[in-house]
Amino acid sequence: METGATRLDEAALLAHAGWLRALAASLVADPATADDLVQETWVAALEHPPRADVRMEPWLARVMRNFAFKRRRGELRRALHEGASAESTERPTPDQTVEKLDLQSKVVDAVRATSEPFRTTIVLRYFEGRSSADIARLQGIPAGTVRWRLKRGLDELRERLDERFHGSRETWLGLLAPIAAR
Repeated sequence: METGATRLDEAALLAHAGWLRALAASLVADPATADDLVQETWVAALEHPPRADVRMEPWLARVMRNFAFKRRRGELRRALHEGASAESTERPTPDQTVEKLDLQSKVVDAVRATSEPFRTTIVLRYFEGRSSADIARLQGIPAGTVRWRLKRGLDELRERLDERFHGSRETWLGLLAPIAAR
C-alpha cells in the first residue's frame, strides 16, 4: 500500500456499486464488458487505494474511465492489426492485378492532365508524401496557397476521374485510399 493511502474494505467499495455500474454501462455497450470495468476498478482500488485526502467517488470514476479508454485503445489496435493481417493474406488473381494496374494508370493519366500548378502540388503531397509546410518551403509560397492549390487541384482531379469512370466514384476512390493514407 502506498504511503498516505487509505485502507479500503469490500463493504466500502460495495457502497459505490450502483453508480459505478451505471458509469460503466455508459462507457461501454456490452454489459459483460461493463462488469469487467467495475471489477478492474475495484481491484485497482484495493491494490492501490487513493490517498486519505482524495474523495473516493471522483477517484473511482477516473480509474474506471482510464480502464475504459485503455480497453477501447486496445480494441482499436487489435482491429487495425487484424485488418492489416487479413489484407496481407489475400492473394490477387492475375486478372485483378491487371485491372488494378489499368485503374492506377487512368488515375495517373488524370493527374497528368490536371493543370499546373495544381498537378505538381498534388504529386508532392500525395505521391511524395510531403506536408503543406514542406511544399510551401520548397516552392517559396505561403502554406495557405499550398492548401488552396491542393483543394482546387483535387476538385479538378475529381471531375476528371468522374468523367473517366462515368460517375463511378467508388471505383477510383478505392485506388486513391492507399495513396492518401501515406
